[in-house]
Amino acid sequence: MKEPPPPRVAEWLARRAAPPADADFVASDLREEFDHRVALVGESVARRWYWTETLRSFFPLIARRWTATRPSDGMNRQGDAVIDSVFDGKFALGWSDEQDQIMYSERKQPDKP
Repeated sequence: MKEPPPPRVAEWLARRAAPPADADFVASDLREEFDHRVALVGESVARRWYWTETLRSFFPLIARRWTATRPSDGMNRQGDAVIDSVFDGKFALGWSDEQDQIMYSERKQPDKP
């Protein structure tokens, strides 16, 4: 059986909101979770989730697009400009495979002479 596609307009919005270098990464990440949810809870609930995530992510993605200082490859991020600006560079954002969630950790600040 063919996998149902995610909502086209929602996917278009997510791609346009994300920085160009991250658009494929964002779309494929949403698609992967959408496919998982279709299998788990059905197409209707998965479509509703996709729209919710797209709308929740829209403004943070736009902010990232505007504040991106250099292209990222989506897999090797050197930091998040939005998080850095909010927390003054004192925290790092990363993924914990052990806990299967996004983690924040405090960055060690260099000792001042």
